[in-house]
Amino acid sequence: MRIRRTANAGVLLTLDNVSILLDGACQGLSSYLASPPTVLEELETCPPDAVAFTHAHPDHFEAGFVSRFFRRTGCPVLGTKGMAEQLPEVSVMLDGTLVGGVRVMPVPSRHLGAEWRNYPHVSYLLEGSRRIFFVGDATPACWKEGAFRLQPDVLIAPYPYVTTRIGWQTTLRFAPKKVVLVHMPDREADPDGIWPMVTKALEAHRELSVEIPELNETILLT
Repeated sequence: MRIRRTANAGVLLTLDNVSILLDGACQGLSSYLASPPTVLEELETCPPDAVAFTHAHPDHFEAGFVSRFFRRTGCPVLGTKGMAEQLPEVSVMLDGTLVGGVRVMPVPSRHLGAEWRNYPHVSYLLEGSRRIFFVGDATPACWKEGAFRLQPDVLIAPYPYVTTRIGWQTTLRFAPKKVVLVHMPDREADPDGIWPMVTKALEAHRELSVEIPELNETILLT
């Protein structure tokens, strides 16, 4: 299994020889990193088997890329009603699907921040030989008891799942074997001081293995 960070908060996941892009093509927004042009070019030249987006914010989703992907490949595009409204020419799947031998299931969730409470947002559970839970921008406070029975092998989550008390408690309850942290700025352009917060938190929290890929870095997981 490979996880390649291709965007601010997104990855290209390769599981059981199936490639799925998750929030993996985006524009830059403030300190949030855009997908590098070379990465977007590669994704268009060698497209994944499916793409899935948790919501339509520009630091997670690039409508032009999705439109071109669908026109060229006809492969599955999973997303929300908010995405579908921006892409009337694309058959956006609101329910789950099977891509090769990997099942991709949307899990209803709520975006971080009170101002986004009602914004269309889903997370994704991917099941093949491994179970991956990609939360997108879901607030740690949104998960009910049943969600913790998912017990993913890998949890892919934004930095509040490490830096806040409720976030770390939530991460521990999911009990993943590995945490992959995304939504991280460039180390040299970090106006909000996210890297120091994450570093301090990880010094205190050693119960789980946490990796933070740089943009365009690939993590190999056995």
